[in-house]
Amino acid sequence: MQTKGVTYRNMECVSNYQFFTNLQSCGENVNNTCGYIAAGILLSYWQATRGGNYISSSYLTYTTSNGVRKYSISNSLHTYLVNIGKSLGKGNTTYAKDIYDVVNRYFSLRSGISCTYRWALIPNANNIAIANDIHNNRPVIWFGRVASNSYNDMTNMNHAIIVYGYRFSIFSGYSYLAHFGWEGANEVFFNGFLGSTFTID
Repeated sequence: MQTKGVTYRNMECVSNYQFFTNLQSCGENVNNTCGYIAAGILLSYWQATRGGNYISSSYLTYTTSNGVRKYSISNSLHTYLVNIGKSLGKGNTTYAKDIYDVVNRYFSLRSGISCTYRWALIPNANNIAIANDIHNNRPVIWFGRVASNSYNDMTNMNHAIIVYGYRFSIFSGYSYLAHFGWEGANEVFFNGFLGSTFTID
């Protein structure tokens, strides 16, 4: 049984947060396909931490140095998910329901997977629900408009982000720790305006 969320960088994070902090590459985010990148990261996270048949072994590789495992996700997984989206009539830009449909089709093409997955739109997608998911070791794909972030100067940017940690302050509200879907953007603090969420249980 997994422990509940753990503290890292003054945030409550999923207990296996190191997957995200040590993720070296995750595919090439081009033409606003960040939702598909995020879906590939989430599927790879569950493969790495739970095992099973979430993704083909060819999509996820790792190296180990000084006891630290560093993962790389092949861009082929991103391309495959984008192609599934196209087959369903989805565009490059997505929100949670689109990714739910893509993952649903993706899982229907695989076998041996036992999990549930869900999407939510505001107001059901909210900070309290995200905090509950993180506390119970479920990273969340956050879809919305980024107001500020610690990675670069981009603001008011629509994005799909893997949230794996959060903090609540009575002074500043909720803030998050996330992987932004780019190489080197593994530990990004941000806040913004949530639109929808997707997670796998």
